[in-house]
Amino acid sequence: LNIFINSILEHRYGNVWIGTNEGLFVYEGNSFIHFTEQDGLLNDQIWSVVEDKDGLIWVGSMGGVSIYNGVSFSHLTEEEGLTSNRIWSMLMDRIGRIWIGTDLGLNVFDDGAIFQISESDGLVNNVVRTIQEDSYGNLWFGTHGGVSMYDGKSLMHITENEGLSGNEIR
Repeated sequence: LNIFINSILEHRYGNVWIGTNEGLFVYEGNSFIHFTEQDGLLNDQIWSVVEDKDGLIWVGSMGGVSIYNGVSFSHLTEEEGLTSNRIWSMLMDRIGRIWIGTDLGLNVFDDGAIFQISESDGLVNNVVRTIQEDSYGNLWFGTHGGVSMYDGKSLMHITENEGLSGNEIR
């Protein structure tokens, strides 16, 4: 069995959530629970796991986002407004928005609404592999075309032209 770990999250209650290519594992201190498509995940290839402000677990996979409430999964997909079901990265920012990086741009989930940001809006590349927030609240997006930084008003870019060693961020 070749299980690859792609994401690890410690929940506010201490459980550790592990996203893998074989589903989602939860370590509860002395045992594991294993969730798969049969349990309600959209896809077993998990790339990102985050906790939202209400303690819900958001699971980004190659089939969309599965949201676990402690009992069952609900879903966010292209049908609900995502730009793509191929989820590479997610982050909850300091004000509670969930940023979702896909192979077709960014999605921002804010109070039940989904907003999209793509190259046409100034993102350096649509394949968003990693998302981080710095201590000033700036959001950094690692893409296949370099790095974009969002300061709450506009996007700026860092690419090989600005001295980045390579444009493809993983």
